[in-house]
Amino acid sequence: MFFFLFTAGNFTIANAQTRPEVRLVLQITIDGLRADLINRYENGFGKGGFRFLMEKGTYYTNAHYQHANTETIVGHTTLATGTFPSQHGMIGNVWFDHEAGELAYNIEDPNHPIIPSRENVSKGEQVDPAQKKSRTQGRSPAVIVQLDRTLADLFAFIEKSVGLKYTLVVLSADHGMADMPEYMTELGYKAGRLDPDEIVAIANKAGQKLGVDEIVRFFYRPYLYLNDEKIATAKLDRMKVEHAIADALTDFDGIALAVASSRLSAHQTNPLLEQVRNNHHVSRSGDIYIIQEPYWFLFDKGPVAAMHGSPWRYDTHVPIFFAGPTIDAQMVHRRVHPVDVAPTIAAFLGMTPPPSAQGTPLEEVLE
Repeated sequence: MFFFLFTAGNFTIANAQTRPEVRLVLQITIDGLRADLINRYENGFGKGGFRFLMEKGTYYTNAHYQHANTETIVGHTTLATGTFPSQHGMIGNVWFDHEAGELAYNIEDPNHPIIPSRENVSKGEQVDPAQKKSRTQGRSPAVIVQLDRTLADLFAFIEKSVGLKYTLVVLSADHGMADMPEYMTELGYKAGRLDPDEIVAIANKAGQKLGVDEIVRFFYRPYLYLNDEKIATAKLDRMKVEHAIADALTDFDGIALAVASSRLSAHQTNPLLEQVRNNHHVSRSGDIYIIQEPYWFLFDKGPVAAMHGSPWRYDTHVPIFFAGPTIDAQMVHRRVHPVDVAPTIAAFLGMTPPPSAQGTPLEEVLE
């Protein structure tokens, strides 16, 4: 669980005669809190945690991310900036650095190490599953109830030290979460696990048909990076190469769609393409985006029980809560988006929103 705290010492909102002062902005982002989990485990909640938000704040039940790669850093940055990955650049937990010729981790900085090195990560504490292949037991009722108690303790501390009447509380999640494909198969869904090595093999086979061996330079979900030098040497039309490999991958069992970056033109309106377009950053994204079928896992082989990162609704669906002075207690079911959070905070405080913000202030919070 991640807590973002922004202090706004004795900050007077807009018109001092109509709005009370706010001394603290508390933005809480929960890792992997799919929106339906709140309703599912509500009966186990005590006082002061989620119930405080549900009974005292505005609760958006139908909030969905609009980008395709619903991974941790992507959601956190979208919530904090009000922009899509295409703008803020955090396209995934990991991406391929063309200049360095290797993977780049999203918060990696050789001059300021804050996580164990790749060589020593197995010996130290892990911050993120992408840093080292994770093994997780997923989400359970006990975890959600414990989270509720943690929130209650936090709000009690805020009440004592600052006063909740002087605090703007914002809570959401960085992404949802998929259930295990084996479990979904028991329920009658067609689901399975995709092996990255198989994806690379299919792409390379398609490249061989075009006269190029080992055409894949690198693959790290969800992006496939092609070898530009080999394509140029073979004097092939790069766009046609992308399309041929994407088509070959789309035909593979478990892949819903493989999207060539050259096909992300603005005139195409497919909802999945729109999500991939929102995720596409010119200098960081790969040449082909792989979208797995619903309930399929796209991860390395191993005992991975929980997964996210797809454009499907179980991964995009998150809660959004706003609670604070003058905010009405209400449940809102209209579709909203996490990019709306940062502009709403700014508007509530009477501040200029982040310069590249693409979201819209939520009117129910501001009324």
